[in-house]
Amino acid sequence: MFAIRAIAVATLGLIFTGANAEIAKCHVVFLQATGKEAEGDATARMKAHLEYLQGLWDGGKALAIGPLEDGGPIRGLQILKTDNPILANAWASGDPMVKDGYLRPVALPWWTDLVVFTHTGAFMDLQPFTFSLLYAPADRPNNPEGREQRQTEHMANINKMYNDGHLVAAGPFDAAHRYRGLFVFRGTDRAAIDRMTKPDPLLGGGYLKMIHYTWYTSKGNFPAPK
Repeated sequence: MFAIRAIAVATLGLIFTGANAEIAKCHVVFLQATGKEAEGDATARMKAHLEYLQGLWDGGKALAIGPLEDGGPIRGLQILKTDNPILANAWASGDPMVKDGYLRPVALPWWTDLVVFTHTGAFMDLQPFTFSLLYAPADRPNNPEGREQRQTEHMANINKMYNDGHLVAAGPFDAAHRYRGLFVFRGTDRAAIDRMTKPDPLLGGGYLKMIHYTWYTSKGNFPAPK
């Protein structure tokens, strides 16, 4: 666990080097459909769901919230501003659709720079971003030689994508898990994202792979490109 945390802070320090950087652990929550058959007034249920989510966002508990267009059973994504897993699960579980058994939250601890998130727009003024999960494939190479150099080049490529205005948020998960980290990219051009990440020796070399999702969240969550 110590090694993961150390890598997390070092990685993010290279991505976000501004004087006002605020590196912290928060929680990414995936809202998964349970398969429960719909009952009652669906319109009222959705209204209560959105009102609860906006309450988290307006109250500063959520850095970003929104639905995944192509997530299959994963219907939504939340980034909650707390390092406490009990609190993250409590906030996510207060959602009426969770209480009624339609959604199930799965929370993962995640390191990032809180400064990259802003609340300058309206909650429902949505914009599509690409949310990319990084994971370690079962057939990844087992090659300890050159590991430090690969990590250095990995972080350098992340930093370049951020400085070029394509990457808006990034960071590793702070847990032993198949998923190792995540990227949030501006726009939905997945071919362009794959080209940008190919020079990364961890992604280009097969040590890590990505799953892309289209994520709709408030356009005011992230500042405009420099």
